[in-house]
Amino acid sequence: MVHLGSWMTDAVWRLNILGSWQSHVLKLLLNSSSIHTSDL
Repeated sequence: MVHLGSWMTDAVWRLNILGSWQSHVLKLLLNSSSIHTSDL
């Protein structure tokens, strides 16, 4: 039971890291695309 709990906590932690990383990359892409469009 303890192993299952720690595994779930680890999975949730990894998902949170993945989510924040993806949103960060999306923001960078949006910023770069807006810069490109303003250059045009």
